[in-house]
Amino acid sequence: MAAICIGIILSMLGGGNALAATAGDAATEDAATMTLTGSVVGLAVDGSELPSSSATSTEVELHGIDDDLYETVRSSPFTFNGLTPGNRYTVHAAPIGPYPGTYAGDTPHRSNAQVFTATTNDIRIRMPIGAVASGTTAYAPGWTEPPQISVYAYRLNERTQRYEWLRAARDSSGHFSLTLYPGTYMFRARGGWSLASGVFHGDQFWNGSDGLAGADVATLDSGEALSAMKFNVPRFSFTTDRLAGGDRYETSVLTTRTTFVPGLPVVYVASGTNWPDALSAGPAAAKRGGALLLTHPASLPELVRDEIVRLQPEEIVVVGSPASVSDNVVSQLESIAPSVRRIGGADRYETSRMLVADAFGTGPHEKVMLATGTSFPDALTASPAAGARGFPLLLVYGAAEVLDAPTRAAVAALEPRYAHIVGGPPSVSSGIESELAASGLVEQTARTAGADRYETSIMMSSLGNSGTDLRTRAYLATGVGFADALGGATAAAAKSAPIILTPPTCVRDGALRELRDRGMDEIVLLGGESTLSRDVQNLTAC
Repeated sequence: MAAICIGIILSMLGGGNALAATAGDAATEDAATMTLTGSVVGLAVDGSELPSSSATSTEVELHGIDDDLYETVRSSPFTFNGLTPGNRYTVHAAPIGPYPGTYAGDTPHRSNAQVFTATTNDIRIRMPIGAVASGTTAYAPGWTEPPQISVYAYRLNERTQRYEWLRAARDSSGHFSLTLYPGTYMFRARGGWSLASGVFHGDQFWNGSDGLAGADVATLDSGEALSAMKFNVPRFSFTTDRLAGGDRYETSVLTTRTTFVPGLPVVYVASGTNWPDALSAGPAAAKRGGALLLTHPASLPELVRDEIVRLQPEEIVVVGSPASVSDNVVSQLESIAPSVRRIGGADRYETSRMLVADAFGTGPHEKVMLATGTSFPDALTASPAAGARGFPLLLVYGAAEVLDAPTRAAVAALEPRYAHIVGGPPSVSSGIESELAASGLVEQTARTAGADRYETSIMMSSLGNSGTDLRTRAYLATGVGFADALGGATAAAAKSAPIILTPPTCVRDGALRELRDRGMDEIVLLGGESTLSRDVQNLTAC
């Protein structure tokens, strides 16, 4: 196989890990520093180790998860000295020749990489010979300028069961070639803004599909070639759909029915008459790979019961106290799933803390998100973003100048590096923001706040993306009510899709630009025409 020139892999930052090195793996450990040593080995097509290969001359990269350290050496065996014991590190062998980039732990995904926290010797990074995908790109007929089209390869992450961007190629000659880690892939070609024609070009999935639903997948083995792929990228255009039931409960059922398949580990059930419990539960449900459905406080709607039966969850978590979801609803649920339990505190803030502790446990975590518990818009856009990235979301009493003791303890237990506040100082005070960093609870704080709820939601739309997610969909919800959008949080998180708030009769021009620029061309409205008018479905700008 001819050697292919490889670019740097763009990998997911942070996240969980499938393998972790423990002190038992360590040989000897200096009290002040730790050391990682190992070697890179190339594999043959049959998976056997080669006594010598170009893989041994690749660049080896050290990434610090907790301290942002980045070091490289071009040698194998390799050694990294002077590291901080207890901090988390990954080791990556960069692409070279026919070998795609590989992390220690035999994976191309950083989120799955082996994580080292103590001195470890004899690390082995096993680089397989890659598969090659190649072909041509062009604009749809009618455009004559040279194509400036990028082809993205998204690999199915075996652990998360999501397609994640691993490689991209861009060539104005109209040809592309990608050397890929063996696995299952989707391919997407994307154009951009053309100064010559004034046209914003869209995307096309392989094999000839304008949307994700019709895309083909390809499973490629080591040494295999997928050639003669063709992409003809059309002008960018939106498609719209609407999820609208007869009431908020049916709408929540429609969102899960179009997103989740049977056999979920958990379904969360929250009141549909108030928003705090449902929006707190969204990231918790997403973290556990589950869904969220709404119920009437006094009794379980029949169509919700039927949907839970379809989803076949191993467990049902009822969110809130009996004042939010009655014991009668719990009794009805107990006939559906083998395990039903309630998570509910004395108020919305305690319930939020309990949900986070139950789903996320103790730290360390990369980030915690905070939103006010006194109004819904900020939490509504924060919930799917937190869920998609695996971040906990805490509701706080934002008018206070400092965090209350229970919330401070909840943040401390999570051990986050960063705290991200959603909404301006009227929603979550500057005093709380200052305290988070000054107290040492987090290293840094960030705040996302627009001029109003609509602008804030537009700004939040990019935060649910790790940088590697395959995203084509966005949800629109009214900014003047919460009912129809409550059930959408886990569905949006499952698709790494944002929920963008919009006025009832138009869509903010800034939202349309943001969606177009990020290639999200499938727009789903949450709620009927009384909630979001036909002008919203027609994407009438304002």
